[in-house]
Formats: sequence, C-alpha cells, structure tokens
Amino acid sequence: MPQESINPMMLSMEIRTLLQRELGEMGLLALRKQCLDMGVEMERITVRDIPRLARGIARSVAPMVGQERAKILERKLLLYKHLAELGEVKKTGDPMLRSQREAGIYLALATTHTFLKEWEEAIKDYKRASSAARQSRQPLLEAEAYRGIGHVHRNLNEWEEAARWLKKALELSESIGDNAGKADALRGLGLVYWNQGDFESAEKAYKEALEIVRRIKERSKEGVIIIDLGNVYNERGELDKAFDLYSRAAEILESIGGGEELARAYNNLGDIMLQKKEWQKAIDFFEKCKHEGEKILNERMTSWSLFNMAEAYLNMGEVEKAISYSENAIKTLKLIDDVRGASAALKLLGDAYAAAERWEDSEKALAEALDYAERTRSPHNISRVYISLAEERMKKGKKAEARDFLDKARKTLEGIEAKEIWAQIDALSGRLE
Repeated sequence: MPQESINPMMLSMEIRTLLQRELGEMGLLALRKQCLDMGVEMERITVRDIPRLARGIARSVAPMVGQERAKILERKLLLYKHLAELGEVKKTGDPMLRSQREAGIYLALATTHTFLKEWEEAIKDYKRASSAARQSRQPLLEAEAYRGIGHVHRNLNEWEEAARWLKKALELSESIGDNAGKADALRGLGLVYWNQGDFESAEKAYKEALEIVRRIKERSKEGVIIIDLGNVYNERGELDKAFDLYSRAAEILESIGGGEELARAYNNLGDIMLQKKEWQKAIDFFEKCKHEGEKILNERMTSWSLFNMAEAYLNMGEVEKAISYSENAIKTLKLIDDVRGASAALKLLGDAYAAAERWEDSEKALAEALDYAERTRSPHNISRVYISLAEERMKKGKKAEARDFLDKARKTLEGIEAKEIWAQIDALSGRLE
C-alpha cells in the first residue's frame, strides 16, 4: 500500500522532532499517549496512522495551547501523509490516472498550506491542482483550485488578483452547475468588494450566494453569509438592518450547534450596541462572544471580545480596565497573526492611553496600529486609525497635526461609502474649528 512506502522509523523520528520543536516535552508526552491509545509503537508510525494520530494529539494539547495552535499542529502532521501519497502517485504509469489522483492530493496540500499561512506554497499547489484537474477533466476540482487561489490572494489583501481568480472560478462553476462552488466564489467576491468599500457590489454578491445556499439547504453557510450581509449594512450605518441580520444569523447558528461563526454573530451584535452607545448591552453580547470562544478554545474570537469590551469600558470611563483588556487581546492577536484584529485592538489601546494622558504610550500604540491597518489594505481600518491619531493630537493641543490626520482619513475614504466613519470625521472637524 502507498501509505506503507515511507520507512516507519524515519517517519517516527520526523514526527517526534516536529512535536518536540513545537511543544517541547508536552508534545512528546502527547505523542506517547496517543500511540498507546492507538496501539502503535512510537518508533513504528506509518503514514496510514497519521490522520488519527494528528487528530488525537491536537485534541489532547488544545486545552493547554489553544485551538488555533492545536489545529496548526494537526495540519503540519497531515503534510507527511499528503506528501507520501503524492510520491506514490507520481509512480503511476497511466498519465490520466496519475492526473486524476494528483488533482485531489495537490488540493489537500494547498488547503493545508493555506491553513498554515504558507501562501507561496499554497498558490503553487493550487495551480498544480488546477492543471492536473484540467488534464484529467475534473472541472469541479479545477474550480475549487481557482477559488483556493482567490482566497489566498484575499488573505494577502491582494484584492484585484483575488477577484480575478474568484471570477474565473465562478464562471467555471456556473458552466457545470456547481451550486456550492458558485456560492463560495460569490461569497469570496463579496468579501473582496466589502474590503474595497464597494458595498453595492458586495451586497449583490452576498445576496446571490445567500439565495443559492438556501436553495441547497446549507444552513451553516446561510448563517455565515447573513453575517457578511449584515456587515454591509453596518458599514453603511444602517444599524437596525444589520442588527436584525446578525440576530437571524445567531438564531441559525445556535440551532446547529454554535462555534466560531456564532461567536462572530454575538461580537457583531455587540458592535451595533457600541455604535448605539448602549455600553452595557454591548458588553453583554461581547461576554456571549467570549463564552462561545472559550468553549471552543478559539483564541481569535475570545480576543476580539476582549478589545471590544475594552471600547465599552473606555466609554464608561473605566480606563484602566480598557487598557488591561486591550493589552491581553493584543498578545494573542499578534501570536496568531490576526492582522485586522491586532490593528483594531492597538487602536483601542492607543485611545485608552490617550484618555489616561499617557501620551508616549498612545503615540506608540497608534503608530503600531497604523502599521497593522496598512497591512490589511482596508480603507476602513486605515481611516479609523487616522481618526484616533487626529483625536489624540487634538487632546494634546496639536491642532495642525490633527487636521493633517483628518485629511489623510478623508483621502483614504475618498469615493467610499462609510457613513459611521464619515460622521466621526465631520464631528472631529467641527471640534477643530
């Protein structure tokens, strides 16, 4: 069998080295326990053992290291399986059969590299998958590979390139009647348009995707896309519409077991309450987000709830609590490389330091927030930091610098519909007159 082709002793040594490098003694203990549970000798692990081994180790270490790191470790272990399978497939004599099998394996490799944020390798393997799928006449896999490339570029905030590949995937999915693939491509395009500030196109794409997932009865995806659609109305300042959509998404996601997307729905409901200046209601929703995040060991959503609660506490005058919550969130967001979250948390921390008149700390936090915001290439994120910089300078009596930052915010948002942010700019401009 192909899975038996790698020398088990060599494979076992590589796995031990990986686990020790990633987790130290904890990794070796987890390996030993999982091998005992499976009835496998630690020195005789085969490729066939890897899926169960990876799942078991990830499950056992998650309470100590968090779900994000545990999943990363699982994917790193699965790379051994995918590469071994690829090596065996390359020995296949029949070119058509070889291409058929290569397409699926390259997709698995690319998906793993994407999860690990190994973007260059992911794109290479998605392109190899699309080529193999095309040669073996597997249009479903070809479209999936195109979507994968689009999603990688989207994660890199390369919006134009992301849109190009997602449109290519959409066209192919439409031609073969692949509704699930079509919905995924449309949702990806909606995310691209939303990040570019093109809310009209984002709304259109999300609504098309929503119609499809409802038709094919994909309840979890329905909940996710309803949140995305709510984000469009949120950015437009149509808060009641956004609140209704987030509430509907939460109902759907609660009915199918919750998870990260339910935490996201709670977080966004809290954001609406922040904008309505109903601070305690906002905190209540963020606590629900935090609870759901902790339940599933999701560091990202737990951290988002913390810095969003910090904003509520800051507005309630509890500055030290706001600083503490923000600092705790930032540590994790940086660790898991959540650029958008780190930008928002650093901005909030800068606001809190400014409220405490810790000017050196506020300047440092806001400068770092701007660096992260620029990495997102999102005009909304960047303009929000400029507004915080303007307000911080105004508090220090540096009105000329404050005006410069407001001008930068205006230029960043030029031609973009963002009602809430424009209102902040106008209010701050009025105070500077």
